[in-house]
Amino acid sequence: MHGNRCYLGFVLALGLPACGLHPPPAVGVTAPDFTLPNEDHKPVSLNDYRGKWVVIYFYRFDFDQRSIAEARAYQGDLLKFDAANAVVLGVGSSGVVAHKDFADQEKLRFQLLSDPELRVTRLYGALSRRLLVHTAVAHNVVIVDPQGKVAGVLPDFDANNPSGRVLTALVALQHH
Repeated sequence: MHGNRCYLGFVLALGLPACGLHPPPAVGVTAPDFTLPNEDHKPVSLNDYRGKWVVIYFYRFDFDQRSIAEARAYQGDLLKFDAANAVVLGVGSSGVVAHKDFADQEKLRFQLLSDPELRVTRLYGALSRRLLVHTAVAHNVVIVDPQGKVAGVLPDFDANNPSGRVLTALVALQHH
């Protein structure tokens, strides 16, 4: 690095993390608070959910096959998350209007938060480097406990039932 500029070739050659990419927050630290608009243009803050478990899942954009499958899986398991005193928040890079269309199409009863500038996505370490210079949103999940601490981080995974894996991790963390 030189000043605030990053020389990508130098960084990659040394095997260092790519510039501008942050690791996910560490387990046990206070989860970084944020406020993002939901699909109804209403601001949603992480601190709104103190006293509950919060599952924050990151996804690339609305209407791609993987995002549809994930949203349907979380929607299908929503009663199980409710029973575990947990809320689900999807954070995607699409705008509010696209989130609204997506939520309506899929009949989602959990909130989708719009992060088109990837500010929160970056803060939570859900960006990855693809093809040397292309930055992509990783489908990471961060579980926050009722005290606002990071309880678990599930890195980018390609599971047939992502919400089932998250529920298993959530229940294990609650009984830890």
